[in-house]
Amino acid sequence: GEAMTDSQFDLFLIHGGMVAEGLKSEEALAFIVRSQLATAEDVAWLVEHRAMSAAAAKVAKEKLHG
Repeated sequence: GEAMTDSQFDLFLIHGGMVAEGLKSEEALAFIVRSQLATAEDVAWLVEHRAMSAAAAKVAKEKLHG
């Protein structure tokens, strides 16, 4: 697949951290947008790849704790 840009990776980590803290993905995204922590393009990218990243996180978690 295409490589992430640095800003996409930062956003990925911010979003992942918020979700880990107990926020819903949508709430985390809304906060990121309101706080202008990422560009609209990067947020759109994350929304597009969110299902993939959620699946990847689940697999990683199962590998770690399986």
